[in-house]
Amino acid sequence: MFFFFKQKTAYEIEYGLVGPEMCIRDGGSDGTATRERSAILAVMRRWDHNVTSPAMILAWAMGFALGTMGGWFSQRWFLAKIAIVLALSMLHGLLSGRLRKIAIGQQADAASLQYAPWLVVLAMSMVVGLVVLKPF
Repeated sequence: MFFFFKQKTAYEIEYGLVGPEMCIRDGGSDGTATRERSAILAVMRRWDHNVTSPAMILAWAMGFALGTMGGWFSQRWFLAKIAIVLALSMLHGLLSGRLRKIAIGQQADAASLQYAPWLVVLAMSMVVGLVVLKPF
């Protein structure tokens, strides 16, 4: 899917524009740019619907299965991990909602989730740390 993205300016990258915003910021008022953006949004929405959401559901199911088999539900590190994964799931919901808004032509606030990529990296690092170290 990377071939759909145009090269961005340092200004746009500095403000953390990711996902749909990267695809849509460029483009003029001609029909070609509009068709290209619509095609990109359609691909992104299909990917979210067919890959990302089912993968999250599978990850939740496997996490609960492993937690049950390992007897980890009473351990604080596991509860902290579940809280972080819940926050990641909520972030996915916000990003999916933004993608739907953009697809139907509504204005999406680019600044509200500009740190989303950094939050994902931080949260995943914390999850891995909790699982490997089991600190408490």
